[in-house]
Amino acid sequence: MRFLCFVLILAGAALGFGYPWYMYNMSGAEIGNFRVYQRGGKFKPVDVVLSADQAPVRVFVDMVPLQGYYPSQARTMLTLTASTGGRTVLAASLNYISSTEESKNLQNSDKVFRDTAGDIMTVTPGGYHFVVGEGDAAGLSLKTVNLVLRSNAEPTDWRAMPAGIGMIALGIFGLVAASRRKRRLAAEEAARPKWGRDAADS
Repeated sequence: MRFLCFVLILAGAALGFGYPWYMYNMSGAEIGNFRVYQRGGKFKPVDVVLSADQAPVRVFVDMVPLQGYYPSQARTMLTLTASTGGRTVLAASLNYISSTEESKNLQNSDKVFRDTAGDIMTVTPGGYHFVVGEGDAAGLSLKTVNLVLRSNAEPTDWRAMPAGIGMIALGIFGLVAASRRKRRLAAEEAARPKWGRDAADS
């Protein structure tokens, strides 16, 4: 019983949290990881040639801020626009308040914050112009900013998250119920007479 509950909790965690993270960050194939800003320099636009079979293309912006950075809903940290043939196909303001990833750079231990600008659902074959710039967050000091593009990014079925949380809750309930049952049986065993006629009758 307890083993099955633990399996249920682990399966719920994988479904509710592991699956959405994987689909959001890892589905499809990486087109490229482009450095658009290096401390001491200026933001640089990126031009990428995309083909129709790469759609949808998911656009991430990874940033490494200096110490003292705190995400805020009221502040736009960075902006991004993507255009092709003089037509804007994607525009986003990034505040990183719901950053999907806060990891360590394996080379220098810097925190890397990731936010998404969205998906380019339909790709017209040709050159795409990506521009990342500063938002309206005063005093934001950045170390690096990278533009990350992934092709054939699959949408996440967000129904998996409540289903996974439900499985976790059910597993925890099962563990609690099993623990209470074990304590009740132990108490009954302790209360049972060890000697005498009552013990023999039992």
